[in-house]
Amino acid sequence: MTVSAQEYSGSPAEIVEKEPILRLLLRGSSLTRRQLEALFLEAEDYVLGRRRTFEEKARLLGVSRGTYARILGQALRNVSQSLYTLLLLGYLGMLGERRFSWLMELGRALEDGEMEEALEMLAQLAKEASPRPRPPPLFP
Repeated sequence: MTVSAQEYSGSPAEIVEKEPILRLLLRGSSLTRRQLEALFLEAEDYVLGRRRTFEEKARLLGVSRGTYARILGQALRNVSQSLYTLLLLGYLGMLGERRFSWLMELGRALEDGEMEEALEMLAQLAKEASPRPRPPPLFP
């Protein structure tokens, strides 16, 4: 199960509030909540073939036109940097199927609506990714 503009009505803020998986994924992403909301408005317009002005979208987020433009620009930059990071890792051969099979499994679980399984996988990944406490040096 994925979140799409066609499935939900309401403001982007309401959608983020309704979706616990979305909130969890957002916490671990490089996007802020406002950036995600702006991207959602843009995606919604694209999917529905709507053409709202920046002023209209800014009003929906409760910000000025200039602030909306800045938030959207930052969101697009963050997404672009994430994609370049994945491309770089792929180019270096660090995204082999064996090494990142967990990513495919997690994606499938999210798409299939297996939220409990997806949450368990995310919790395990977070636990493994957390820096382990290091003992203080013997001789500073």
